[in-house]
Amino acid sequence: MRKQYNILTHIRQAFGLVLISILFFACQEDEIIKNTDVKEGIPVKVSFNISVPEMKTIATRGLRDEEEYQINDLYLLIFDARGNIKEGTHFYSSEELTNSNSNGNQNNPTSGTITNIETTSGVSYIFAAANTNSNQLNGEGNIKRKLDKVTTLEEFRKITATLNSKTNAAQVDRTQAALVMCGAFVPNASGETNVTEGKCTIPDKDGTLNGKILLERLDSHITFNISWGGPDSKVTSFELTSWKVYNVPIKSYLLANEQDAVTDNKNHYATTIAEQKVTMDETEKSCSFDFYMLENRKKERMYEGRYLKSYAEREEEVKENNLNTGEYKYIEPYATYVEIKANMELVSSNEELTGKKVANVTYTIHLGGGASAPNNFKSERNKKYTYNVEINDTEDIRVEVQDDDERRPGVEGDVVDAKTKVYTLDAHYNCFIIGFTKTEAKELSFMVKTPFGTIDNQANNTQRANGDYKWIRFARSKDANTLAEYPAYGEGLIDLFGLPSDIAEQSGSDDSQIFYYTVFVDEYYYDTPPAGANWTPPYWKYFVNKENREVILLFTPQYSKDQESSYADAQYMITQRSIQTYYSSINFNDEQTALGMEHVNETGAPKDIAPSIKFDLSNGFYNTYQYIIKGDAGKTWNAHAKMTQPNVDGYTFTLSRKHGWSACLSRNRDENHNGIIDPEELKWYLPARDQLMGMYLGAESLVTPLFDADAHPKGTVTSAQGKYHYLLSNDQKLWANEGASIGARNATGSGGSPKQLRCVRNLNLDMDASNATDKNRKVNNAFKYDEATHVFTMAQLDEKNIRGKLDSGELGLHDNFSNTNKPYYSFQVAADFHTAAQGEGKWAKFVNIDKLHRSKCSSYYEKEDQSDKGKWRTPNQREFMIMYTQSQDFVYSKSGYRAYSRTEWKYDSKRHFGFNTGILFLDNGQTFNVSLRCVRDVDVDADGNIIENN
Repeated sequence: MRKQYNILTHIRQAFGLVLISILFFACQEDEIIKNTDVKEGIPVKVSFNISVPEMKTIATRGLRDEEEYQINDLYLLIFDARGNIKEGTHFYSSEELTNSNSNGNQNNPTSGTITNIETTSGVSYIFAAANTNSNQLNGEGNIKRKLDKVTTLEEFRKITATLNSKTNAAQVDRTQAALVMCGAFVPNASGETNVTEGKCTIPDKDGTLNGKILLERLDSHITFNISWGGPDSKVTSFELTSWKVYNVPIKSYLLANEQDAVTDNKNHYATTIAEQKVTMDETEKSCSFDFYMLENRKKERMYEGRYLKSYAEREEEVKENNLNTGEYKYIEPYATYVEIKANMELVSSNEELTGKKVANVTYTIHLGGGASAPNNFKSERNKKYTYNVEINDTEDIRVEVQDDDERRPGVEGDVVDAKTKVYTLDAHYNCFIIGFTKTEAKELSFMVKTPFGTIDNQANNTQRANGDYKWIRFARSKDANTLAEYPAYGEGLIDLFGLPSDIAEQSGSDDSQIFYYTVFVDEYYYDTPPAGANWTPPYWKYFVNKENREVILLFTPQYSKDQESSYADAQYMITQRSIQTYYSSINFNDEQTALGMEHVNETGAPKDIAPSIKFDLSNGFYNTYQYIIKGDAGKTWNAHAKMTQPNVDGYTFTLSRKHGWSACLSRNRDENHNGIIDPEELKWYLPARDQLMGMYLGAESLVTPLFDADAHPKGTVTSAQGKYHYLLSNDQKLWANEGASIGARNATGSGGSPKQLRCVRNLNLDMDASNATDKNRKVNNAFKYDEATHVFTMAQLDEKNIRGKLDSGELGLHDNFSNTNKPYYSFQVAADFHTAAQGEGKWAKFVNIDKLHRSKCSSYYEKEDQSDKGKWRTPNQREFMIMYTQSQDFVYSKSGYRAYSRTEWKYDSKRHFGFNTGILFLDNGQTFNVSLRCVRDVDVDADGNIIENN
């Protein structure tokens, strides 16, 4: 079981019966039909009224309010007194429902009538299910086709719905306005008790039945709100690095049952990917995330003769030799829980210290009851749950470590009180100056902690030989303001074990004199595995997207008995972020290469100027190196930088040229000390168009994406804000606040030249004199295209950026930063534009044409028998971007018609993304000649052939 480092100080839960009645079949007769003397089997026509009440919800990343109510189809099932299917059972398609709903609409259905249901009189059992044909719960067969085979009530009760993506990470997002619902007939107030579910006596005359069918969604909708800005909070900075849901049920009974469809079988549950997307509110110092989940009604259990007595005991684990076993004492197995990881900075616990407290934590929360109902571990269908988590401090960690009192088992972590300074470094090469006295050198205790090992100053020779600490080394500096030059290949640099003696041998007093050293920190990159590590190529899969590397100097650590928490006072703390990438660490391209990126821009806004070279759209290394060898500055380091002058903000040397193509040089170093920028030294470079667009495609894998939409609520962002625009090495810019809009570096009316840049690095692709000028030597895209099948496969894309599959129909309406704006593992592009539905008009005329928010792709088909009609849809923005990257021919027809995406802009829902004059752009409500290029989600076999779902 993984460690649980928890800093939760308060949690409470708000329950709401929000999704109670969905579809009503309302009464219009005065007589309550409960007679048993009605003649059986008389042909009659009955009618049902439809009503869906309004549901108030908070803003979440889930479906929009009206989409949680949307009914695309309805399956009505009527059984006779013996439980056999009878006349009147019928599947109502979208068209039939729309035609029958006379008083409402599918955008906000409130009333309507389904009439002329031809059935027979007598005791009956009536049920209905909604959205059975097109949904995200068809993982073990289409629900509608399962219902087609039902002949008895017993068979109906056994039908289950299963997540489409059950074989991969658990699917907890719903990207289609088609939540599966099911329910039974309920008579109006009759005075009867214990009425059998669904029972109804249909009279032997035409009319409207006196009762209703209550439809319940199979899903629950769960929201976590986390705050750290309360009056008692000591938190000064909070970064939620990931959240993950464990024991997500993969299936559920269609009709609610006393028992869940999932049992103690581990194959009935799955775990989500580690999500990073949250909705941020910096003003309120809070964030939130939400997800959907099938029901999981686990119960408490007895342990050592008693049940739990307090909320704190919910996460208490069985221990062996003081270590946690992963088995929870008071909960049935496979109860669902959420694990949240975060990095925090806090006011120091010691009021005399001038530094700050740093905590890297993970905490676990089981779903169910809050402090007022600690014995409840149920998550039920058709309900909204809100969990409010308030974070104030890490004192529960401190108490557990220092007092050996585990007063809150779910509150554990690693905390460092740094007395003077915390150095937070990026993944590339770094250099900065630090000072010590001789007294400090004599007492120099340290600990180096990486994902690949921990070592401290007490290590013996064997431990030193196997320790991962040589990535940080030192060289004497002549003063506090002059960097030492990096010696050729690092020869003569001092490691942590040699630093005390090097300080001691210098002349000077013990306490009054400070001895300055340049700290050289290697990039977070391993050409060879750490000693003792059993790595297989490619090595980068082990060190990207990992926890920070840390060095703690002058510290006194303490550890808890279960070894899951630590607390330390320290003089200095140096922490370095890992390289972030969106490439899969499981599936690789033929060369096993990938593209990595730094986290922040430390060198400021680039100048509004470009070199006179030929640019490539997909190879930023080629562009940057061409600038170095052909530009007017020259290819010496001194022509671009002052190598001994520190850039304090960037923990590197100072650039003498603010040129954007020079900026990434500060992330590198003159490794052989020859003064020349050799191609193998240009590890970090300015990316080209396709490379930086890839960072938007894979944004869910990046701790620090190009634009953090979660931290920018609606109303705070406009299009023409250069501070959100990124320079590309092919002399264009990318609008990160729009996702991946592309245009000229200083386009008219766009907010001026870009103020941002990010440097990238090839992973497992070394550049040298033999390939530096070959523009085809580059890291390939994370997707592949099959010309024979017209299928794009996300072959090397990390699974965090993959959404659940849609069997058919449209994606829900969504903005460009929502979970819906992801591709499925593979999608097929239509063989040609939908010419039968092209014309002149605005976005809505083609992409939002009816009350079900369908597009004109709903009428597209390629098979002669039209069996694929209804499976095609309009691509979302990221899919559209992938198509554009492959070829503009996918989004712009030879006859002059342009395509559109399904996606709107988060900051103005009236604007949408499409293609315009060679670039991806955001419209402003204009009229264009439009012809959609439709797509559909597909599965493919090992040979790339489409697997058709019948």
